[in-house]
Amino acid sequence: MVMQLPTIINREKALAQISLIRDDWSRECIELLIADIQRFFDLLPSLLMSPFDLVFLVEVLKERVSLLGSALDGSQEKAGWFEDYEFPLGETVPDPSSDRNPRGVRRRQAWNYEATKNERRLRVALSTLIAGAESKQRVGSKRLQHGEWIPVESSHPDEPFDCLFMAMAVDYALRPGGGARTRLESGPGGPESPQWGRIAEK
Repeated sequence: MVMQLPTIINREKALAQISLIRDDWSRECIELLIADIQRFFDLLPSLLMSPFDLVFLVEVLKERVSLLGSALDGSQEKAGWFEDYEFPLGETVPDPSSDRNPRGVRRRQAWNYEATKNERRLRVALSTLIAGAESKQRVGSKRLQHGEWIPVESSHPDEPFDCLFMAMAVDYALRPGGGARTRLESGPGGPESPQWGRIAEK
C-alpha cells in the first residue's frame, strides 16, 4: 500500500480570497508569496508533514503583510523598533513527533529554523509570521492598528498547521532578488507606507 504524502489544500479558495484584497500592493505581495510557497512545495514535497491550509495562511498574511514589508525594507530598523529585540532562543526538540500543540505541528522547530538565519531582517519577517500563525488561532488576540488595539478575528486551519514548513517556504519566497521580496521591499507605490498600520499582539 502506497502512503499518500500530505499536500497543500484549499488552494483555489485561497486564490479567490486573495483576489478580493482591495489594496494593490498587499494583494500583489501575497500573490507572489503564495506562488513561491507552492513552488517550494513542488520542489520539495516531502518536507511537508501535515496538509497545509493556504486559506489560513492567506488570512495570516493579510494581517501581517505590512509588517513583513517594514521588516524587510529596513523602516523598522530606522525607527529603532527592533534595535533591542531579543529573538527567541533555540529550543532542543529531542522527539520531533512531540512537537505539536493545539495550534499546529513543528512549532518549536520553526523557531529553531528561524534562529539559524544570519540576516536580521529575514529573522524578524519569519518571527512575524510564526507568531501570527499562533495568535490567529488564539481567542482574544489583538493587533495594533493606527494606535488602537483591535481584536483579531480568530480562525483555525482545516488541518494542524505545519509551522516549520511555513518558515522554510517563506524563507525560500523571501530570497534576495526574488519577486516577493522585491515587491515587499518596494512598499505600496514606492517607499514603504503600510496601509493597515503596525500589527502587534496584546
